[in-house]
Amino acid sequence: RSIKFTSPILGQEAVHQNKAFHLSPNPTTDFAVLGGSELKDGNFSIRVTDLQGRLVLQKPFRALPGNECAIDVSSLPSGIYFCSLIRENQTRSIKFIKK
Repeated sequence: RSIKFTSPILGQEAVHQNKAFHLSPNPTTDFAVLGGSELKDGNFSIRVTDLQGRLVLQKPFRALPGNECAIDVSSLPSGIYFCSLIRENQTRSIKFIKK
């Protein structure tokens, strides 16, 4: 018999429960894909920061309905990061692990 623990922030299954904004796979190695209902028409800025709050990646993104955005994180060292989706004065963030 085994017990499975998942984190509402770090577990892939738990991240997908947030339909508004999700990132997968989590943990990731090369590419992370952002999706969800938050990615509707409009221009966004995607920012990835490390645990110290340093900006390590930034990317503009033009969303279309049903769109997803792939982020190349292959150059980042292994660790824990935050991916933020910024639109006008709204910010949504997700924690993810880079293996």
